[in-house]
Amino acid sequence: MRSRETTVTWIFWVYYWAPIILSPTAVMVVLWIMIFYPVFLSHKKENARGRGTRCSFHVILFLSMIYRGQSDSCSRAGTKACREKLRRDRLNDRFQDLSSILEPGRQAKTDKPAILDDAIRVLNQLKAEARELKETNEKLLEEIKSLKAEKTELREEKLTLKADKEKMEQQSRAVAVPSPRFMPAYPAAYHAAANKMPVFPAYGLMPMWRYLPPAACDTSRDHELRPPAA
Repeated sequence: MRSRETTVTWIFWVYYWAPIILSPTAVMVVLWIMIFYPVFLSHKKENARGRGTRCSFHVILFLSMIYRGQSDSCSRAGTKACREKLRRDRLNDRFQDLSSILEPGRQAKTDKPAILDDAIRVLNQLKAEARELKETNEKLLEEIKSLKAEKTELREEKLTLKADKEKMEQQSRAVAVPSPRFMPAYPAAYHAAANKMPVFPAYGLMPMWRYLPPAACDTSRDHELRPPAA
């Protein structure tokens, strides 16, 4: 009687705690030993009825343990089916995230081919935009190079003009005549005689003979009309 209670106690502890510590295969082996080894020992001591009863009791416990191990193993991640289920769940979550990224603000799609089509379309658009941006960048780089070349040419031309300017300034300093510090005043006009034009020393006589009549220009009788002063 005591051995039966001990066996039941051990089976109870193995039934509840062994699946947490050991793998399902190890639990089945331990239960197999604990259940059928006492049955084998009691085969010689008990009658067929008692043996049948105990055997039935142990078989029921063993089958319940197997059923519990199978149900627990299905909930674990160690089995192949559970790993496959977890993988599918993760894949579905990724598809949901991809759908929400492709169309933000809308309800996520559940059709995987449609999500893949949208992803391919968006990728093609992004590739086209990247190609256009690359071409624009290359054009801008070429323009920058040309502007740098023009800037270098303008700088060289500026240096050349500056050198020419300095050279011309040096030449102008070498040939320049110093200007007078003051300008002399023109002398006053001489008092002219009667019927004569005043004469300025700084200026010569003005050619006014062409405007006089021919009789006034005749000087053949000047000694008679205007004798020289004694």
